[in-house]
Amino acid sequence: MLEAPVPRNETERLTALRALNILDTPAEERFDRIVRMAKHIFNVPFITLSLVDGGRVWFKSRIGTESTGGPRAVSFCGHAVVHDGLLLVPDTKKDPRFADNPFVTGKPYIRFYAGYPLSNTTGFRIGAFCIQDTVPRELTGEEKKMLEGLAAWAELEVNLFQCRQLASIGQLAAGAAQEINNPMGFISSNMDVLGRYVSDYGKVLVMANHLKESVQEENLPKAKSIAGEITKLEEEINLDYILGDVDNLLTDNQKGIERIRKIITNLRTFAREDRGDLELIKIEHIIEAILTILQGEIKHKSRFRKNYGDTPFIQCNPQQLGQVFINLFLNAMQAVEEDGVIEVTTYRRDKNVCVDIRETGKDIDKQNLDQILDPFFTAKAVGQGTGLDLSVSREIVKKYGGDIQVQTTTFTVLLPVEKKRKEVPQ
Repeated sequence: MLEAPVPRNETERLTALRALNILDTPAEERFDRIVRMAKHIFNVPFITLSLVDGGRVWFKSRIGTESTGGPRAVSFCGHAVVHDGLLLVPDTKKDPRFADNPFVTGKPYIRFYAGYPLSNTTGFRIGAFCIQDTVPRELTGEEKKMLEGLAAWAELEVNLFQCRQLASIGQLAAGAAQEINNPMGFISSNMDVLGRYVSDYGKVLVMANHLKESVQEENLPKAKSIAGEITKLEEEINLDYILGDVDNLLTDNQKGIERIRKIITNLRTFAREDRGDLELIKIEHIIEAILTILQGEIKHKSRFRKNYGDTPFIQCNPQQLGQVFINLFLNAMQAVEEDGVIEVTTYRRDKNVCVDIRETGKDIDKQNLDQILDPFFTAKAVGQGTGLDLSVSREIVKKYGGDIQVQTTTFTVLLPVEKKRKEVPQ
């Protein structure tokens, strides 16, 4: 038996897995329904949504076993996380990696395995979605697509697990959650349709097996009769359309998953522990990431116009500057009138990269212009809150040698193009 190999990036992979905070959490319907769908499609005794931890495999959802996991060294999923794409083992006794595996030679006597690796939003493989049987079998091309679709759905839910935890960051996550709900809606709808397609396709497969048996028995009249029934069934369920539409549904789902992956990635970028790491990055990339997260808030209150210039890279901590723009954008959205416009313009002025954030709301009172960036200042009435602490944003920018300037309806962020590493805030 070949023990499950350990990938070269094991330390980083484990960090990524544990950062999800999903290990050893209770069962959840959103995961269990994916496993039930796999049971309906493939009719196998064992299905697991497995996460591969240091020395163990833990099941977030499962069918066919009471166990919540097992040793990683003898697990099939331990092999899946280091395999590119589908790990398919038609007959475990004929595969030297698994022929003498204790789960093959003893209970539960696994003879077939198929599993797709699951990754987090940054690409680390954290587990696998797999099906297992006690008899050897193969998967058709369509069945492989179905399994891939279910694995993508499982991967999405695993990553969304952390996104739901990030809801505690309040308004920011609320807007992102609204944006996630849109693709989640059509993904869920598409999976319902795929379920019906699988049911119809299963009927054809059953009849095809009967036809195969008739041919093997050399019972030509029976074979002709079954062939006619298959043709009739194909017309009733419109099989040609189903086969064509499956690709469309999976493509749409993949687009939705990529949209959600982008939102989650941006959320994690600005919600993770700040270690003061510096990166060379264009300011527009930080702005785009923040606007993606805030999209749910934006579309219900205002419209954004973006005028990006040809600005150079700057050395900065994206988390810190991201927080600056979160504060400034939310401040602008509070000030803008219903269906107002917020303009974001980037450009270079001398040795600075500049960002103008202008909104079409009411002008800032002249008496407040000199105080609006001071600590604890607010123009709100007593009892309506203290507002967003724009002074924090200014302090972050000042530590980079820059500044924030205010003019009536416009905030301008100035950041120096050249900055020595030791001067950057940690």
